[in-house]
Amino acid sequence: MRPGAIGPPQRARLRAARAATHRRLGELFEFAPAAWLSVDRNGPIGQANRAAHQLLAADPATLPGRPFTQLLAADHLHRWQAHLAQARNAEDPAVIDVTLRSGSGSSLDVQVRSVQWTAADGSAWLHQMLCDLTERKLAEADRRIAQQAVFDRESERRRIALALREQLGQRLSAVKMELGTSDASAELHLPASRAQALRTALDTMMAEVRRMASELRPLMLDDLGPGAAMDWLAKDSSRRLAIEVSLETPEPDPPLAEDAAVAIYRIVQAAIAHLQLGGGAGDIGITVHHEADRIVLNLLTDRTQTAVAAAESEASQSLRDWVHLMGGELRFEGDRHTCRRVSVVLPLPRMAGRARIDLGEPSARGGRAVPGAQPSMWARVYG
Repeated sequence: MRPGAIGPPQRARLRAARAATHRRLGELFEFAPAAWLSVDRNGPIGQANRAAHQLLAADPATLPGRPFTQLLAADHLHRWQAHLAQARNAEDPAVIDVTLRSGSGSSLDVQVRSVQWTAADGSAWLHQMLCDLTERKLAEADRRIAQQAVFDRESERRRIALALREQLGQRLSAVKMELGTSDASAELHLPASRAQALRTALDTMMAEVRRMASELRPLMLDDLGPGAAMDWLAKDSSRRLAIEVSLETPEPDPPLAEDAAVAIYRIVQAAIAHLQLGGGAGDIGITVHHEADRIVLNLLTDRTQTAVAAAESEASQSLRDWVHLMGGELRFEGDRHTCRRVSVVLPLPRMAGRARIDLGEPSARGGRAVPGAQPSMWARVYG
């Protein structure tokens, strides 16, 4: 035997090891929790694991050899051909969402990830992983239903706020004006001091009505857009909490659907409340950035002590709900006892529409300019 040559015993061990590896790979394929298919380049299914048989409700004896296109809904065939061409010419997996006809006759929404694989004999195959989208689509449907309910509630808040301003507010104003006339005071036999006390009480009631209406739905949100409404919110938070609030928003404003504009305002409102939990107010910085296909909101507080029962708070839950409804991402930054920063990313394509954020003219929005602000941003500080 030549030096370095492999003798019969070694070859036998190598063959045994290769056979064991092959069996092990076969077991991994067969018992994998994900549904897998092997499809040759001409279309017939070569292999399918147990999860695939269960997902497709197919008889294990009939699936191999069956063209995969027979499982596809008719209106997906053209897209499927384009998917195959992409999978054969790309190193990364090609991904497509399609509807299949299961063995039970029902429709099945799945995501297929296909990657090309070359067998030992040189034949080309596509390995395909099938992911059932039923739960995802149900969750998306539930999210849309919840979103509709929330925005229906927003419409109701707007209706009530409008009624408070235009009906109750105007009637109180009319009563005040009537009391302001000397004839009315004389007719009611009211001394001047008593009439003045009633006018003061009416002023207090009118201010309370305006406050309630603004909390329900700020007038600026509908008349001038969420940019102006966020200005009002920053100014009101600064006054109410005795803190400094800085606000930085994009110029020009990005196109947003009306519902998304409302959502951005409500998210900022809930985030401010979240950062102010536990007492001991701290200054807050708010930035709203438009980045290609998304809106990024960041709220930062300089408070060093925040007693955060925040995860269970009403403000925190409201914040989480709004971000979830808009299909966004929410992140809290800090340690287990503090929350210093709230970051929100909202996908813009989901929100694109006719309505726009209208930030108005900088001179009309108040506050004071912030040195060093980005040229495409308008920054101002209240407090």
